[in-house]
Amino acid sequence: MTKNIFIILTMLILLASCNTFKKIISFKNNKTLNYQQIQDSLKNSYLQYNTLFYKFNADIKTKSKNFSFAGNIKIRKDSAILIAVTPLGFEIGRALFTKDSIIVINKIQSQYFADDYDYFLLKYNVFSNYNVLQSVITDNLFYYSKDTTNMILENLEKRDSVYILKQQYKNDKKTIIQQTELDANNYNVNSILLLQADDLKEVNIKYSDFQTITDKRFPNKIDIVFKDTKNNYEVNFVISKILIDNKLKFNLEIPKNYAKIWF
Repeated sequence: MTKNIFIILTMLILLASCNTFKKIISFKNNKTLNYQQIQDSLKNSYLQYNTLFYKFNADIKTKSKNFSFAGNIKIRKDSAILIAVTPLGFEIGRALFTKDSIIVINKIQSQYFADDYDYFLLKYNVFSNYNVLQSVITDNLFYYSKDTTNMILENLEKRDSVYILKQQYKNDKKTIIQQTELDANNYNVNSILLLQADDLKEVNIKYSDFQTITDKRFPNKIDIVFKDTKNNYEVNFVISKILIDNKLKFNLEIPKNYAKIWF
């Protein structure tokens, strides 16, 4: 089960890649909206931290099976993410994500996986990177390039109490469409839809049940759905016990007797 959990979590890290997409659409903005002000308001709405810890309970649903597990997540901002899986109160596996590598250990079967993010591109044609993962699990907006200068908005509009941002990226292999819904009052990210139209892949991320922490709003629930022509994964996270700027350890040692595996 441990291996399945981390395969699904990593595949849900997303369809995106850095620096492989180019601009294809000119900026079309409603004159009543100021995009830079929205960007500034978004950044001001983010939870501020150097380290972040929270516990979670998760339910994973696939076409063939459903299972639940508990765990915790530690983040050293822009540096490292450590995810531990702890059903029934004892740890059965953990994964360490850094800027350039992924390490997963399975304590039940004495196995480990270690490689970079390109492995999932070559094996599953799923692009991912550290920045996307960190953004997804902290309710931050993300893009398919390293900075917003490489991103062009297809559309920016206000609908009732939300802003809708639409972006489109294209390279010689695929077209990616991203639609982000933002709360017009609090500037939290409510949802992000990613559509890879060429091969019918879709990721939908929704945030809800917000609470106030150090005057910032942070979701208690994150729901992620991944669909393609063969798979349908749904992961529902319920978050609890959030701690900010505590001293956290990010140790992950691979025992010498563990066998290396490939997902």
